[in-house]
Amino acid sequence: MKKLTYFQIVGLYKALEGAKLTKLQGADKYKVLRNLRALRAAGKGWDEMVKDAQTKLDGDEILAMIDEEGARSIEVAIEPLGADVVSKLMGSNPEWPVGAIDLVDEILTAAESDGI
Repeated sequence: MKKLTYFQIVGLYKALEGAKLTKLQGADKYKVLRNLRALRAAGKGWDEMVKDAQTKLDGDEILAMIDEEGARSIEVAIEPLGADVVSKLMGSNPEWPVGAIDLVDEILTAAESDGI
């Protein structure tokens, strides 16, 4: 388990959801898939919160709540990929912007060093 903010969950999910896995081996592809599923499950709470806010609050209140809730951390079952696998993932996705690469590397290799 790793503590991630909703902003990190959404960003990492978006990067992995559209990722190509061409340079990864079978077991590593499944790790990416399991991480994607864990992020999707965690992100459901975010989607529900935003929909609820849109029905109950007005523009400025919605933005304030999104800023506050987006920075809140929750536990997510992330499997570490390791630097070599993240490197292959980056090689498979040369179109990724640097921000997406940084987020993927920060979370998925940090999970390895955190002993998760």
